[in-house]
Amino acid sequence: MSLTLRTGYCTHWVHIKHWLKVPGSVLEFFRSTVQIMHYDRNVHAFYAQPGASVFSMMTMKRVNLSIPELAMITLYTAATPNGYKISIMLEECGLDYQVHAIALGELEQKQDWFLKINPNGRIPAIVDHAEDDFAVFESGAILIYLADKVGKFLPPNTRAMFKHHSEAMQWLMFQKSGLGPMMGQANVFYRYATEKIPYAIKRYQDESRRLLEILDRQLADNEYLAGDYSIADIANFCWARTAHWSGVDSADLPHLTRWIDLIEARPAVQRGLMVPTARPKSNSNDDLVKAAQKFVT
Repeated sequence: MSLTLRTGYCTHWVHIKHWLKVPGSVLEFFRSTVQIMHYDRNVHAFYAQPGASVFSMMTMKRVNLSIPELAMITLYTAATPNGYKISIMLEECGLDYQVHAIALGELEQKQDWFLKINPNGRIPAIVDHAEDDFAVFESGAILIYLADKVGKFLPPNTRAMFKHHSEAMQWLMFQKSGLGPMMGQANVFYRYATEKIPYAIKRYQDESRRLLEILDRQLADNEYLAGDYSIADIANFCWARTAHWSGVDSADLPHLTRWIDLIEARPAVQRGLMVPTARPKSNSNDDLVKAAQKFVT
């Protein structure tokens, strides 16, 4: 890949040694004096902090480097609501990442190499190469980690903002402890289980509907769930938009529908929903059901 080295202003700095795994001669070229650099994923350009000595002594030129590993973060994911949470968040943050699509139907998530990243054998998970290959699993924990990393999409837990921080965390936990598990179980009994148990189907569909109604009431007087657009919205959106797959009708919830459409129109969300692939919105998909049956039953 051809990269351009430039000086200029940027808002997020990262250590070059953590970004790149390159031959020592290349690092020596930078003389270890460029302590911090920024990679702009949109134009494939690195930016050095103004005044960095290695650049102040030379005329800026296009420099071609052969760099085998560029992405800051590796995302291990699949086309599920929990997986989409993290690809959307990475897109919203503008962080450079690479994708490893996990073959759930082949139980790749249970292989020893992946269990070292996530002992629970579930997606999503990330490895942050900018932090000494630090692994993070559980979608809620990853959302918080990324929000803390970039300082966006979660109010800071400071004295001045702790109530706003708490509100966002409450709605995030609402999804993690309620909406996700209930809709997930509705999916299992309504879509995937070979034995259809009417009581179980009704139980989880009714509870999913109740939780969607709570979201609708919260959104009646609020553009987003907890003040500004946040990880709470990302988490709940990824599940609420799939109510049809759980066999739950949410068309008569106007505030929820407005909010889903609002979030779905965001360019970063549209990109995130394509990672690793777009999931069909149709009410029936035999291939998807058969694949899911391999790891949920």
